[in-house]
Amino acid sequence: MTHVVQQGGVQRSLQKKGKPDAIIKEHGDLKQVPPEVSASCSIAEASPIDEQRIDYNTNSFVLNDSTKPILDDFAKRWKADGKNKNVRIDGYASANGTEPLNWRLSCSRANTVKKELMHPSNGGAGVTEGAITTYAHGETNRFSHNQFLPNQTATITSEIKIDHHPFSPDRGNEAYDKKELKAYCSKGDYSNGKDEKADKDHDLEQGRYPEKENFFLINYYDYFGGEKGALKDFTQGFGFGTLFEPSTQDGNRLKDHFLYDNGNRINFDPYTDMSRIIGKEKGFKLFDTLFRSEVTKYIDRTGSLCGFDGNAFLLLNNPGYFKDQLFAHAVMGGYNRIEIHMELAQAKTIRFIKYKIYDHFGAGLGDAGSLLPGLAALYYLQHFAGKKGVKYTPFIWSVEIRRDGP
Repeated sequence: MTHVVQQGGVQRSLQKKGKPDAIIKEHGDLKQVPPEVSASCSIAEASPIDEQRIDYNTNSFVLNDSTKPILDDFAKRWKADGKNKNVRIDGYASANGTEPLNWRLSCSRANTVKKELMHPSNGGAGVTEGAITTYAHGETNRFSHNQFLPNQTATITSEIKIDHHPFSPDRGNEAYDKKELKAYCSKGDYSNGKDEKADKDHDLEQGRYPEKENFFLINYYDYFGGEKGALKDFTQGFGFGTLFEPSTQDGNRLKDHFLYDNGNRINFDPYTDMSRIIGKEKGFKLFDTLFRSEVTKYIDRTGSLCGFDGNAFLLLNNPGYFKDQLFAHAVMGGYNRIEIHMELAQAKTIRFIKYKIYDHFGAGLGDAGSLLPGLAALYYLQHFAGKKGVKYTPFIWSVEIRRDGP
């Protein structure tokens, strides 16, 4: 066996009888490990031996239902052993994706096994956190050099053994994989799972929080400027934020809805100026490129969307805070829910992808002390001068962005 270092990943060459060398990649490129992965998992530079595998679907770190009882039984026997034996969990990903995505997937796969061992779904006693160490490997071909599925896995190394492999021994067999993916799935609906109504910062509320509102501008409006002064500052601040998109009134539609309407939702369809403006935001464009790349690779390999876990992709990736354009920063900035609906053409290429991004138009406690033009004024109008359902009413809004073609 010879060991070689290539592109940051440890590889080894195995000679198989009657076949050419198969280069085994133990882990991904160490130079492309995302910071959040390093913070959540140890970075593996070698693989353990005598391991027990837990397999995953493509682009997913969600445990299959058949896996949980086996892990729960492992936790039960670990507890009964009473010796606090160490448990090592290694996460892996296949090479059909970008390096950063595969590092995230591998770490998330290890951590979902850890979570199930610590908090079994059956309510039983779990493994102590201090006994568990998780490792991320990123992409590998360690379990198969010509099939992706076997490399989408996590392994457990411990003196405590799981009873049996929870998946079919045919998994990774070419004929089995083709049979599993032969159905042609032409549509996909995915989301990051967040609730667009979630309101931890009170930006959809109109209540008072006097013990937390002792900020200069709030006190100024309360004692001097009043509603009139806050309204002037909010209008001027919002006007400055939308100044560089003079050709559209979509920003004013949001502002006027807050000032004069009753809090109903607003949606901007793919043919509006709002869609065009948010769609050219740098963070969104990078996100769109990454998603299209991932789904295109999957379609090229399988011929359909069957088994593509877009939900996991959205949990692992997001467009980032919108701050490339002043207008996008002023009207949206952050957001809380993202949905994707996509369809394939008959030629098994992308027909279109439609993104829907949700945000709140309102101000929370985090905005009350802000010095950004108009934000504290927005908070004052909403929480001090507003009356529910009458005026200065926060609301949920969304924008749809469509991308056509392959």
